[in-house]
Amino acid sequence: LTLAAIVQNKHAKAEHVAVSLDVTDDLLTVNGSKSSTVEVPANGEVRVDFHVKVRGEGEAKVRVTAKGDDDGDAKELAFPVLVHGMEKTVANVGSIAAGSGSAEKSVVVEVPSERREDQTDLVVRTSPSLAGGMIDALPYLLDYPYGCVEQTLSRFVPAVLTRRALQQSGGITLEELGKAHRDLNAQHLGTAAHGNVDAKRAERENKRYDRNPIYDTKLLGDIIDEGLQRIAKMQHGDGGWGWWADDTSSVYMTSLVLASLLDAKAADLPIDQGMLERGRSALRQEVESEIWRYREKDDGKYVSDSDAYALWVMSRFNDRHDELLKTLYARRLHLSPYGKLLLALTEKNLGQEAQAKLLLDNVEQFRKADKENETSWIETATSGWWYWWNDDIETNALYLRALDSIRPKDPIAPQIVKWLLNHRKNGWYWNSTRDTAMVVGVFANHMQVSGERRPDYDLTIAVDGKAVKTVHVDAKNMFTVDTDGHL
Repeated sequence: LTLAAIVQNKHAKAEHVAVSLDVTDDLLTVNGSKSSTVEVPANGEVRVDFHVKVRGEGEAKVRVTAKGDDDGDAKELAFPVLVHGMEKTVANVGSIAAGSGSAEKSVVVEVPSERREDQTDLVVRTSPSLAGGMIDALPYLLDYPYGCVEQTLSRFVPAVLTRRALQQSGGITLEELGKAHRDLNAQHLGTAAHGNVDAKRAERENKRYDRNPIYDTKLLGDIIDEGLQRIAKMQHGDGGWGWWADDTSSVYMTSLVLASLLDAKAADLPIDQGMLERGRSALRQEVESEIWRYREKDDGKYVSDSDAYALWVMSRFNDRHDELLKTLYARRLHLSPYGKLLLALTEKNLGQEAQAKLLLDNVEQFRKADKENETSWIETATSGWWYWWNDDIETNALYLRALDSIRPKDPIAPQIVKWLLNHRKNGWYWNSTRDTAMVVGVFANHMQVSGERRPDYDLTIAVDGKAVKTVHVDAKNMFTVDTDGHL
């Protein structure tokens, strides 16, 4: 590389300056001369380049000295000399379906030969259920500041669902869960036996876990109470919701709020029935104001995914709009996969089993599968990716919800779960507060349907046939048991 020195002359006349370079000999070698003489003009500057070659890693000291006729200066700096390489994670995954009885899963990991053995870890990380994914996502959601209606819901609903999940798992407290997570993540917090833990990464992890509000029962309760109050205050005079308290109500936002409130109610959170009824009435009126679009457009192709969303929410109130339902079903091929799934759930709620199954079959024409990684997913269109109804995470979360409702315990469901888990950012959340909140809610429902809330098994981790760890997992310890193996 080239090291450059800028020599400045602040005198009123030109100066001949001898510039020399000294380096840490065991780390750097100077190619060519270590010194040169340059003429620096009055009140000017000159750049002097030195070419060096890196010989080893460590901290290199570089000193440049400049001597003029009757003046001089020097500067010394230290630079890190790093190996030309990169941190690399090589991973593979496997899963065992719930209810498999005695089962074994082998995973082959190819370890790169060109590596630093003293900085190489083999970590076998297992999750006893989807609960781990729910818990890990919460710091991202709960730390997010309140803002519009959607952001409030993205913080409020997961908090309600997770609190309910903990209550159903032996009544473990958040403080107990926090202690267990700190213990289980000791390798990230710099307290494990490994001597090669990166100090900066450990510091970041420490900060993350120290500020995590999920481990404070009172704070979590405050988040739930404040969220519910904000939702009530942002309800409009007509009973609906928009993005803000002072804008216009919309079919989409009213549907989103009502769906969230119904999820919270199903998790045993007391919800004001008057607020729900005003919202339901407003949603029906908004749907009535939309139906003219279908009556005027006689091409038979116009559809709105927001209207499918509204019908699904209405069906959860055991309410229906037959004209819109029949119209969307007749034009179902023009709905996105997201819209078809919403319509399938609507038909299921209204007792139309055949229509629900047909719509689910229509969506599964877009299903892809990776047998090696044991994943399946619904492929969304590459265009229009910025629309909420074309988001791949939300679409596949809704697909899982539809499977659990229409074909419960379908063998495809664990593959969808695995695809969703594989598409988390940084290992614990998804792309945004919105899709993360949706996945958390769908996972909570899936745990109930699949029976993952009631695990009861012995888990053995073996490397090259040698058992390195055996633990028992049940409903009481599923959130706290250390099922990871670090070698």
